[in-house]
This record gives sequence, C-alpha cells and structure tokens, in this order.
Amino acid sequence: PHIQLLSLSCMAKTGGNASGSANFNVPAIDGVFYKIDAQSDLSQLGQNHTSVSIDESTGSPALKVNFDSSTHYPNVTFPCPEGGWNMETFGGIKVDVTNLSDRKLTNITMRVDNPSTPENKTPWNNEKIALEPGETKTLELVFGGTESSPKYPLDPTKISGIQIFQAHLKQDSTLLLKNLRAFGSPKAAPAAWTSSLEDRDIPVTPPEWLGTRPPVE
Repeated sequence: PHIQLLSLSCMAKTGGNASGSANFNVPAIDGVFYKIDAQSDLSQLGQNHTSVSIDESTGSPALKVNFDSSTHYPNVTFPCPEGGWNMETFGGIKVDVTNLSDRKLTNITMRVDNPSTPENKTPWNNEKIALEPGETKTLELVFGGTESSPKYPLDPTKISGIQIFQAHLKQDSTLLLKNLRAFGSPKAAPAAWTSSLEDRDIPVTPPEWLGTRPPVE
C-alpha cells in the first residue's frame, strides 16, 4: 500500500491550558506567527493612528510603520486567532526595529496581552527600547519578565494581543519592523517571584571565608 501525507505540523501538548481547554493555535516551529513579506495581508493588522506598508529598501522585506503624533499611543497590532496564541514552548516575543526618523525615539514599546478579567483589567507585559536616528535594535519581551524584573505572570497558552506602540510622540515618526517571532524557551521566564514558607527550613551554608576575607586572596 501507498500513503500520501498531505501535511505535517506540530501541535500543543495535551492537557490543555489553565482554563481546562486545549489551545492548538501554535506558531510555526521557527516562532513566526505573522510573516512579513511581499505577500503579507496588511488588512490583518490593527492600525490605530498608524499606516503600514511593506518596505524592501534594506534588502529584505520589512514592515514600515508611520506613527501619528496626534494621539498619545499610536500602535499597530498583530493578528491573534480566536482563543489566542499558545506559545507555551517559547519564552517571549521579539522583533528587530529600525528608527527611520531624524531624531531619537525613547518610548518604542511592545505589549503582549492575556484576556482581561473583571478582577484584572490590565493583564499584559510591556518592554521598551530607545533608538537613535538610523539605529537598529532587537526589542525582546520575556513572558512574565525576568527574575530581576518580574512582571504580570502572563499565561503563554492564551496570548490574546500583540502590539508595537509609541507613547506621547511630539512629532510623527517611522519605524521598520523585521523578524517578528516568538523566541527562546519557557526557562527564560521566572519560575517563581517569591520564596515560600517551606524555604524557612532550608539551612544556609556560607563559605568558610565569609567575614574574614574577600572572596579572593
């Protein structure tokens, strides 16, 4: 007998998310959840006081976003499927950003959301960078922040919103966005933010030299 395989893809591990229902909206294995190229469907993007186009002036396709300074938080939002993205196998989201404006921009921000609840109207994480004119940096957001900088504990199985915005612009500005993707592994996010009561029973064993000399001779 012969078998023809029509498609092969990865899916979320069984067991479901925190709500008890499985979410199979998983990005590609390379983390790309919105491909930026000449065929990109720009109508899928939410544009709040922004305008977007595909730009290939740097040799590869990028998303060119013009931000209107007439509002406090002009933004572009990326499509999420019904039920949100399940990114439990990744540690965060990142994008390469180039400042095409003729001045420094200080509040280039990525925001990633979970669904809001009556108890929590703002279940999201923000991460921002500053760019000099013509400068390029990678803007990285780790779900839940890092151990040194914890944030709201996002549920990576229910990523319901992803956006890039700028805050309180004094003049219109333009950014190039490339390589938007999920990255890393869940180990990048903090496992816990606080100690537990049981930690009181763990003895501390300081080194013998503590209190008598520095850690080097």
